[in-house]
Amino acid sequence: MKSEISAIQHSSSYYLEEKNGKLTALLESHLMTENNWLLFKREFKKEFPDFYQMILSEFKEITDSNMRILLLQKLNFSNSEIAELLGVTIEAIKKSKQRLKNKLGSRYGKQENNLNINT
Repeated sequence: MKSEISAIQHSSSYYLEEKNGKLTALLESHLMTENNWLLFKREFKKEFPDFYQMILSEFKEITDSNMRILLLQKLNFSNSEIAELLGVTIEAIKKSKQRLKNKLGSRYGKQENNLNINT
């Protein structure tokens, strides 16, 4: 992960990466621990308050596990990056995303542009 961070810092898109919070999330979060998850969620709410509030108000049945995937997806993390941060396999992430789409049903279609769950 350190080499990936170094590569990002030396790339021409470093500013954009930092602005989007992806680098910060990589540096500060391994989301398997409850404490890191709470810190990450607090920072995410500061960056994307409308998105976070929309999820809470529109999808009350969302679990913490679902929320982790949605927030990381919003930051444009790939399935492999999400899997690494959460300490699970890529297949587990794909399956979780599919279950999430099924859980949200028709309401997902109404919010598809906002949620953008790519399996």
